[in-house]
Amino acid sequence: MFAALNSFQVGGGIKGQQAYTTAGTYSWTAPDGVYSVSVVCVGGGGGGGVTNTPATDGGDSYFVNSSTVKGGGGSRAGGVAGSFVGTGGGNGGQANGGGGAGAGGYSGTGGDSTAPTGTGNGVDGAGGGGGGGYSTYTSGSAGGGVGILGQGSNGVGSISSSGGGGGSGGSNGGSINVPAGVGGNYGGGGASYYGSGGGSGGGLGYLNNYSVIPGNTYTVVVGAAGIGYTNAGNGGSGAVRIIWGTGRAFPSTNTGDL
Repeated sequence: MFAALNSFQVGGGIKGQQAYTTAGTYSWTAPDGVYSVSVVCVGGGGGGGVTNTPATDGGDSYFVNSSTVKGGGGSRAGGVAGSFVGTGGGNGGQANGGGGAGAGGYSGTGGDSTAPTGTGNGVDGAGGGGGGGYSTYTSGSAGGGVGILGQGSNGVGSISSSGGGGGSGGSNGGSINVPAGVGGNYGGGGASYYGSGGGSGGGLGYLNNYSVIPGNTYTVVVGAAGIGYTNAGNGGSGAVRIIWGTGRAFPSTNTGDL
């Protein structure tokens, strides 16, 4: 689904926003009087599992096309972290062991999960990214997600069976349980119920002052959450958010809902 269009006159200028938070392909139409937008995209988190199982990667999220602005999906079961395209953003965290990794932040990489020693702590997410999940020899907790209303506090890495903390208003990753924890929205990596194979975090990319033509339509793609395999957790879903109006820009200048 996506949030209802919100656009109105403020001080002689049009301000508004629209968010897309369910996987799929959409068409966004530029409102009358809107000639530029700023966009943030978060890729889906990778699904947990063990190496070479049919867990799935998180999907890429982008606006217009993947070379304009993109949050790349995190890979499944300990694969590579999601990258990003844009004027700013951060890569997802890297999964090491059964814990899922955190989503990328507005100015830094998401938190990595720990190797399966049962003692290490997840790494705090940078620039508002999600924290990495905790891992034991047999299971892990999921990575924290990242919010789409602009940069806020960093996600704190997990130090116990709880999941990694969400950054910038994103949700926390799920704790160690059966099935293993689900990655936080948006972009957190899913946990594995094994000693390895947590999902890597989705990347976050943003772009400011992209020129649009009122009445024209533009492609929006929201990446799907990676699917976990056999008691492993799914990743967090992807998201795209578009804002417009004078004096609004990511990572944190009047980026909330107005």
